Order: sequence, then C-alpha cells, then structure tokens
Amino acid sequence: MVGENVSKGYRVLENGPVYHTLEMDNVVDWFRKVLGWIANIDARNDDGAGTFGCAMPIADPVASERMNSFLGFSLLYGEPLKRVIGYLTVDSVDNLRETILQNGWDKVTEIRQTPWGARECSVMTPDGGILVFSSYEEI
Repeated sequence: MVGENVSKGYRVLENGPVYHTLEMDNVVDWFRKVLGWIANIDARNDDGAGTFGCAMPIADPVASERMNSFLGFSLLYGEPLKRVIGYLTVDSVDNLRETILQNGWDKVTEIRQTPWGARECSVMTPDGGILVFSSYEEI
C-alpha cells in the first residue's frame, strides 16, 4: 500500500536514477541540446574525464534551487547500459517529442498508446541507453 512505509518511520522523498557513461561531456551536451535540461559535471578524474554530474529537467538553474525534490539523473562514470534506463512521465509527450526532433535528434520512436492508458515514446541516448517518456490524457 502507498502509505504503509510512513507508519514504519520513513518515506521516500526523492528518486534519483543513475546514468552511467564513459563520455560524460557528450552526455551533458546531449541533455542540454536535445532535451533542453540543465546539466553539469561536478567532478573529473586525473585524466579529465567526468566522474560525477547531474542532469535535471528544468531550463533555469535558479529554479533548481527552489525545487523540493530531485527530478533528474545523477551522472556517474561507468559502462553505459544498453537498455531502458529511465521511465519519465511528462505533461505532454507530444511536445517533448517535437522538441527533440526540432533540436536535431532523430533517435526517437513514434508515440504509441499503452494498454494502461499512457501515450509514450522512447529516445535513444548518445550512449545507446533508452529513456521512455510518457503522458496521460486528462479525463
């Protein structure tokens, strides 16, 4: 049940998925240019490769300071996964897909209707991972 863990003394406040990459500069650039998110690299190894960063689905860095919860990805140095790495619900999958295409990224599927009522599309990242974006029709 949804509220059961509250009675156990804790509740989850954020859920921060992890995105592994060996090319963090490229991935940060992709999140900025293709999705329009803010993204940065906070730590680098002795060879200059990014080892820790963050990508968040907001356009204004000042707005991130007012956020109550983390909605983005923690970027970590490591072998990228070649499968679905995130399922994100947005307010308009149509607008998101159009933005991605307008920004020159063509590795995005057509929008499909799911049996559970969502409309979704999948986007391949520069590392070959897949982000699935969904939205639900208002009733």
